[in-house]
Amino acid sequence: MRARGISTRIAAAFALASVAAAAACEPAASEGDECLALRIYHGVETPSALGLGLGQRAAIVAVYPSERATICSGVIVAEGVALTAGHCVDPEAPERLRIGYWDPALPEASVRAAARHPTLDVGVLFFDAAALGEGVLPIPLLDGRIDAAWIADRVEIAGFGGTHLGEIGGLRFASEAITAVDAAHLVVDGDGRSGACGGDSGGPLLARDDRGRIRVVGLLDSGHVSCVRDDHYTRVDLLADWWPFEWRDPEAVDRGCEGLDSEGACVRGQAMRCGAEGSIVVERCGAEELCGQRPDEPGFTCVAAADDACDGAGSEPLCDGDLLIRCEGGGQVVEDCGACGGTCAAWTPGGLAGCVATEESEVGGP
Repeated sequence: MRARGISTRIAAAFALASVAAAAACEPAASEGDECLALRIYHGVETPSALGLGLGQRAAIVAVYPSERATICSGVIVAEGVALTAGHCVDPEAPERLRIGYWDPALPEASVRAAARHPTLDVGVLFFDAAALGEGVLPIPLLDGRIDAAWIADRVEIAGFGGTHLGEIGGLRFASEAITAVDAAHLVVDGDGRSGACGGDSGGPLLARDDRGRIRVVGLLDSGHVSCVRDDHYTRVDLLADWWPFEWRDPEAVDRGCEGLDSEGACVRGQAMRCGAEGSIVVERCGAEELCGQRPDEPGFTCVAAADDACDGAGSEPLCDGDLLIRCEGGGQVVEDCGACGGTCAAWTPGGLAGCVATEESEVGGP
């Protein structure tokens, strides 16, 4: 897999994804299995938090033993290597992985070998990289440490589990916040609206590292039975001493700004944006600074609180009654959702605040 242009085959696969998902039949749940028949709930087809490119989206794969049942999700982290949940490879290793689902025209690869971590719920799959074509861009694992500073970070969850509409098999994303970090897991909470469930095991938790790069930071271990509450992702920073494969330098591929634009974003007290030379620029804000914007100067940067044109709003939109507030272009942009007969919802499909029709504001409750 080389990071040249997205192949026609893979681009076509994503164009067909919604069709394939709509045509799919939901596998029957075994008696007493409350979660298998549930669904990423209220997910979206296009990632909203990180701006993944098609090549990175193609690296998120369905992992399954037959044409009739998806058991898990996974992510390609290096050429010919994918990670998933440990309970997805033991006691029965999967047979294939595919960038789409239930469509023989979509690229797939046979699993040659599998291994499970001795203590963590992580499994590794080895496959023929050439079978998936040249447009797949592996998403490397985080090479730093995870600690309490990650709490409240906006991250992206992804998987091939079902949807709130009863469809199953299409790749979906949802943006959620990290609510806890423990000795083995990162915990995210869908707040009764979105989340992972049956079919999403092994799916990646994606975030930006301290250099602004998109990285796999967790793999879905388990989730709440409701599929819209807390999900537990195994921390990949705990895998540093366990690599049953040859690791390829993540810097070997030029990934540009990885979805960041010149406006940028605020991540863990840092300002990140795409610089003039097409590479990520990171500013680490000091103790007396925050990530914001200066008046009439587009782009997030480190500023004193008194100088922030957005009054501490940061890079995520937020609601104030029916007003949607964004920090953009060197100042606050305020949109009156009520003026169009709608309301400002703190959560919309995908996870971010936005204007919605009044009747949609209650969608996605517990």
